[in-house]
Amino acid sequence: MQVLTIPILTIFSCLLQAAGVLDLEPQETVSAHPVVIDHPGLQEDESRDFRLMEVKNRQGKTMRFYMDVESVICAENICKVVPVRMAWDTFGVYLDFELMDGVALEKGDGQPFEKEDYDLLRQVLKDGQSAFKDLTYRDITKTKTHGEVDAISGATDIILEEGASVLGASWTCFTLWHWAHGGVEREIQKIMGKSCTIEQLVGYVHSGNSSYQTFALDELMRRKSYEQELLHAILINAGNFEKEQVSKAIGYFQSGGARVYTQSMGKLFPTSNPEHNVLCLNSLLQHNFWLDNLDYDQLAGEISILTTYQEVDLMLRVLEKCRKPSEAISRGVMNLLERDILFARRAYYFLSGFELSALHKTKLENFRQQHEGEL
Repeated sequence: MQVLTIPILTIFSCLLQAAGVLDLEPQETVSAHPVVIDHPGLQEDESRDFRLMEVKNRQGKTMRFYMDVESVICAENICKVVPVRMAWDTFGVYLDFELMDGVALEKGDGQPFEKEDYDLLRQVLKDGQSAFKDLTYRDITKTKTHGEVDAISGATDIILEEGASVLGASWTCFTLWHWAHGGVEREIQKIMGKSCTIEQLVGYVHSGNSSYQTFALDELMRRKSYEQELLHAILINAGNFEKEQVSKAIGYFQSGGARVYTQSMGKLFPTSNPEHNVLCLNSLLQHNFWLDNLDYDQLAGEISILTTYQEVDLMLRVLEKCRKPSEAISRGVMNLLERDILFARRAYYFLSGFELSALHKTKLENFRQQHEGEL
């Protein structure tokens, strides 16, 4: 892979080391990883090849990563471009940026950043959900900040809220934000993941730290490793997972084949979190080739603890896939007839097409007579 060489960045790297701005500890070493990073500001003919630098201590432990980038990607050559060194931790979480001595970022009017501008920029770059996340190159070259034009040219309907960008420097904020939260994180995780042992990955899952857990789940998906200790660690911690991590866990179970998937999903579902339950049920519906292996009786027994209509509706749609209706399924769904009419009506129509015992047929007919005007 050909590594992109930009003279200004090469000079910047040398000056940083000479000035001590890099803050390398004694006996720390730096190694380069050629990486391909896309950025929404890059033009089609611009290289995506960069050098991601890994910093290790004298024991060989990775401490952090950094990459030298340009403050703005300016196709029209009308912006002042300065080199910026950006740093990430060993999980690809953005840490900070730094400039070499005597270099300052500038706003659109040519004025240098003040201290409060740098403080706000750091705040913006730390926000993984910044407004810049969903903006495009075209958007940002026509952006207003606090109602004032803050762009190369043109007008727009996009107005950033106060505090969402440095006034007069939205293009710089956009460029650096997408370096901080773009493809570098994935590259770092690939580099670090290769050296992790199974024991380390299990420890990350148990850590309670969402970044560590996400890293472990992504690495396990890449490795296609399904040791029991891994599955157990995920399942006992899933109750504290965020929605994104539950989704990753489900994808990981699915990639393990029918046995891993059905056994793990039977333990993962249900949870006390309706959003997580919806993810599980949607997964069961979307992957019909697993349905013959499901314990439908067990699923039906859990229906009474579901609290939202969406959960109940999805559960009944899963149960409709069962090719061998059972007394346990009809009994579980029958309990819904005693709940709010919205739930009860959905259960009634499910049971109307179900093979029922004489007792359940009588209960269903009694419900129909009592609620005839609501069905």
